[in-house]
Amino acid sequence: MYKPSPYPLINKIRNDIIFVIIILIVGLIMGFIVLPFIISKFEQRAYIADQKALQSAVEQHKENIFPLSQWPTLSGAVGFPVEGNIEGYQCDDSDSGEICSWLDFEKMVITGSLADSALIRSADSIKNSSATNAPSGQYGWYIGATGTVYSEPVYSVDLGYP
Repeated sequence: MYKPSPYPLINKIRNDIIFVIIILIVGLIMGFIVLPFIISKFEQRAYIADQKALQSAVEQHKENIFPLSQWPTLSGAVGFPVEGNIEGYQCDDSDSGEICSWLDFEKMVITGSLADSALIRSADSIKNSSATNAPSGQYGWYIGATGTVYSEPVYSVDLGYP
């Protein structure tokens, strides 16, 4: 087992090494517990920043295009995106119940309300077909019936942020 050395320097070095190993193990355990929490908080803050930037761009678009003849969406409509009771990914006017309210980033860039569509890193380039971020994000951004910007799906820790 552990047998003290007759040399005090050896005993001190051995004790210091054991102390360092214990500190490293405790630090690793704490890191594995705390680090995911910290990362998810940063991801959530980035998601919220994207939402605020898009809301600000929509407000700026309303000011730039006065009177507002059309919202900055792929079809000009607002509300929860619907494709005949299916989530509206196509936006092809294939049925009368379609609501294609996915944000059109290109419209907002052209009107000067959004500096660059690549800035919104969370945008899903399938839903927001004019988004130019790479890689594509997980969230489709749309304008609700009240003019507020929402995402589909809503933020979750499981999806995170690109």
